[in-house]
Amino acid sequence: MSIALITEAFKTSIPPTRKLVFIALCDSANDTGECYPSILSLAEKCSSGERTVQESIRWLEDEGFITRDFRGGRSTLYLVTDPRLWRTPPPPGAAPPRRRTPPP
Repeated sequence: MSIALITEAFKTSIPPTRKLVFIALCDSANDTGECYPSILSLAEKCSSGERTVQESIRWLEDEGFITRDFRGGRSTLYLVTDPRLWRTPPPPGAAPPRRRTPPP
């Protein structure tokens, strides 16, 4: 269990179900971010269906929060990426950032 990763995961503003799956991955990870939980164990931790967990993992990987290593015939290795690299989407309803133009 990596308390540092769990703490950083709680600070993200990602959708709730995906955030819960992400926190469950961080809970399974060692201090270097490596873990290999099964989809079933993640689904049980999150009180969600396996399909929901799979979709959340796919989204987390697409957004750069994790990477996966499919190890043929063995469990999948998940790597939680460095929190400094996480791209956190703005919360729903947030105003877009204002662009400043240089003075003439």
